[in-house]
Amino acid sequence: MQKILLTTEASADAQAEDRERLPGLTVAIATFGMRFLQLKPERFPPYPGVRYQIFVQAMTAEAPHHAGALRHRTDLVVTFLDGAGAAGNRNAAIAAVADDILLFADDDLVFCGETYADLRRRFAGDDRLDFICGRLITAAGLPRKAYRPDGQRVTRFNCGRVGTPELAIRPARFRAKALQFDPRFGAGAPLWLGDEYIFLCDALRLGLRGRHVALDLAVHPEESSGTVYSTESFEVRRQVINRATGIYALPLRWAFALKHRRRFPDGRSILRFLGL
Repeated sequence: MQKILLTTEASADAQAEDRERLPGLTVAIATFGMRFLQLKPERFPPYPGVRYQIFVQAMTAEAPHHAGALRHRTDLVVTFLDGAGAAGNRNAAIAAVADDILLFADDDLVFCGETYADLRRRFAGDDRLDFICGRLITAAGLPRKAYRPDGQRVTRFNCGRVGTPELAIRPARFRAKALQFDPRFGAGAPLWLGDEYIFLCDALRLGLRGRHVALDLAVHPEESSGTVYSTESFEVRRQVINRATGIYALPLRWAFALKHRRRFPDGRSILRFLGL
């Protein structure tokens, strides 16, 4: 794995002052191939105590030159990775980020950086919090989906719709549990959904604690893989629920089938989803 670290001493005093009061935050942006070349410095508004680390898979010939063009920023780090798949990208972030807080992000987001201080305060105010599930909004400023009430404890029964860019963690605690995203699931994998749900259920199973928090973290495009309901997707979702919830899988599959029964193409596909 090749790394390019882009650091200078500019603004160090302001960042050091802020870190004395609040835990440091790294926003880990996942990108791939030519998409990296579209990431310009203005996409990453600077904030004290916040840095951005871009994790690049499928490095192109132009990528090192583009990374060099970012060197004037004091708060940008570029890391080139081998392999593919969203899970591998997220796992590299968990392993590499040294700050107290890691906020996952994608390369097609518009960041709501004005909420980062509030996110850091939430972690600083409760040492028992291992992760936070925040919110995404549309370009019109509306909630992207129905979210859980602010402060609600995360359980395996209320985190099935959490997307990775809605998730902030204390990476050191996840490393201590040897907890990573399952590379068999998620974008770029044969089972292309559900990596976030599995990750959170694994965290809860290992004793980590989280809260749903009413903080808008980014503007997200209208569509994503999690909103796709196709015949193929139901088989993937079945395997996600089985992997994530273990002995609770059967009642949760029934609950999912009941809620989304109109999305299934026919009764036979529902029975197959239920394992009947």
